[in-house]
Amino acid sequence: MSSTILGVDVAMKLPAVGKKRSLSEQVYQVLLGAIINHKIRPGTRLFEDELAKQFGVSGTTVREALTKLEQDGLVVKSPHRFTMVPRLSQQDIEEIYDLRLALETLAVRRVHERITPEGLARLKELLTKGGEALEQGDLNGLVHYNEEFHNALCELCGNRRLVRMLQVLRKQIRLFRARGIKDYPGLEEHRRIVEALEQGDCERAVGEMGRHIIRGKEYYLKELAGSASGELHDERGTRVNDVEA
Repeated sequence: MSSTILGVDVAMKLPAVGKKRSLSEQVYQVLLGAIINHKIRPGTRLFEDELAKQFGVSGTTVREALTKLEQDGLVVKSPHRFTMVPRLSQQDIEEIYDLRLALETLAVRRVHERITPEGLARLKELLTKGGEALEQGDLNGLVHYNEEFHNALCELCGNRRLVRMLQVLRKQIRLFRARGIKDYPGLEEHRRIVEALEQGDCERAVGEMGRHIIRGKEYYLKELAGSASGELHDERGTRVNDVEA
């Protein structure tokens, strides 16, 4: 089934996963994918009764899914009986990246202590795939492999709580979609991190990760300023023109 949310056609069919996942988890996963891939854009209002009808599930099921998205920081509940996908502000980006700076440099220190040849091979594989996406001008592919690189690196640190915290932060930054990749230096920065880990140079690896996170924050803040100059919104936060965020 497809539905239209604020003029955007969104596939709302629940996947055939049998009883392995609850209905609320299935609804959560579909909405999560639509939000982070910008099929449901920031500023979109979501209504429980409409979503329940579109998914063919109860209002309670939708409410549980929206509560989980709220815990991820991907939606905010309004007192006016709807839920909204928020737009990231300058403060949001600064807060997300300040936390990433602290957590991902810690992760690199832990990875240095336990890195294996298999772990290095996995990181290099993701670098190769990211490079191919960059050469092809494939923004979605580059975003995917960038995220996979950070996921793989953090999983190698062995700290499950740290991994979960960073997964939430990375979901939140996906609320903002960069407009281009031509000048994005992240891939080369990833290579330097892997090179330092391979050489056993912990302080260099930590420093490279720190510079990478700081540059990422600066990049997104610049993109935010650029997109803000090309967008108009009404007082409720609804998009007036159709410039991509």
